[in-house]
This record gives sequence, structure tokens and C-alpha cells, in this order.
Amino acid sequence: MRAMLSVVIPAYNEQETVAAAAEEISRVLEAAGISHELVFIDDGSKDRTWECIRTEARRRPAVRGFRFSRNFGKEAAIFAGLGQAKGDCVAVMDCDLQHPPETPRRSQGQLHRMDVCSCRNLQKARLQQPI
Repeated sequence: MRAMLSVVIPAYNEQETVAAAAEEISRVLEAAGISHELVFIDDGSKDRTWECIRTEARRRPAVRGFRFSRNFGKEAAIFAGLGQAKGDCVAVMDCDLQHPPETPRRSQGQLHRMDVCSCRNLQKARLQQPI
């Protein structure tokens, strides 16, 4: 079975960029033969970001979306995305394509040389300790 890459994409007021991000990232990963999912997190946007994510999810089976009730910040959106990711490894990219869509593909060859810890499990352990 092929490993799957999850790409977590936090989005706040990104209605203009959601479709382009889904298209470009999917195009690059599909061309490289990388099994993937795109996990968009709408961080309480005031524009049509959520509707755009839903549209892309209907168009592309690899797109999933989650929505915050209000703006909690980019770090919270990333953390939520890591929690929802189903892939064997995860990349985080900005919705405005500030990071080139080729970045996860270029990193793929290095994954077998790295030890990766799960931030989700580490955070869970930290949250259970009293302050």
C-alpha cells in the first residue's frame, strides 16, 4: 500500500485563493504519483472561504474541509489540521501559495532518511499535565 501525504492548509479570508491552491497542489502531487489529501481549515473567515472549500471538496475527492466558528489564529488552524490529517506524513502550506506547490514533492525523497514524531501525540501529553 502506498503512503499518503496530508497537506494541511489553514485559510483565513482566502476565497480568492482556495481553488488555485487546490488545483496547483493537486496537480503537482498527482503528476509525481503521490497519494494525498488536502485538509483545508477555515479559521473563522468573514468572506466566502468556507463555500469555496466546500466547492473544492465536491470537485475533488482528495479535498476535506473543517471550519472554526470564529478566528482562533493560524497556529490553532494548523493544530486542528494535524489532528484531522489521515496521511502517513503531513506538510503544512499557506493557502496563498506562498510556499511553492512543489515543496512537498521535493521533500518526499528525504522522508525515508528522517525520524518523524507526531506533534499530535506530543501535544496531547503536554495538555494532560497540570500547569
